Amino acid sequence: MVALTKRLVKGSPLTNAEGDANLDALNGKMELVKAGTASPPSTPYVGLEWFDTDSGIKYTWTGSEWAELDAGTILGSMASKGLTIETPSPTENITFFYTPSALSITSVVMMVVGTTPSVTYSLKSASDRTSGSPTVHVSDSVANNTTSGSQATIANASIAAGSWVWLTTSATSGTVDNIHIVVGF
Repeated sequence: MVALTKRLVKGSPLTNAEGDANLDALNGKMELVKAGTASPPSTPYVGLEWFDTDSGIKYTWTGSEWAELDAGTILGSMASKGLTIETPSPTENITFFYTPSALSITSVVMMVVGTTPSVTYSLKSASDRTSGSPTVHVSDSVANNTTSGSQATIANASIAAGSWVWLTTSATSGTVDNIHIVVGF
């Protein structure tokens, strides 16, 4: 890592050459703000993170190699979206979110709260909410776990770029106070 010349440390104003050298040193760090690339940055420094758009894996430079980051450390809440619905009916049809970028679903979990609650739901997407043939990601999954949530079977993990994602319910039983769904990517 390049050392910067600091005015307070130097004790006098920086020269033009010192200011330019500081800007040049910082300019190489701008790679950090890129969303991702297929090839790693050409001038890495320890701690630089790189997202490989070909593999979908995030790496960090250790000083000698690109080390894969553990999935649990990547993006935290940015890697999932959640939605809570209070007193859901058996005929909900609710827009969940819009994504300008393609996504791949890795998990869908629904928690239900109430007295012996059960909800049957589906998760769908399309570029147009009125589409007659949306992509169905989860079909008629039953959620009835009130402690750790019910994991759904994913029928199609791919959400196309420019898609709306929505949740529909087709049945409820027991007393359903609320449901919370989390979709992981």
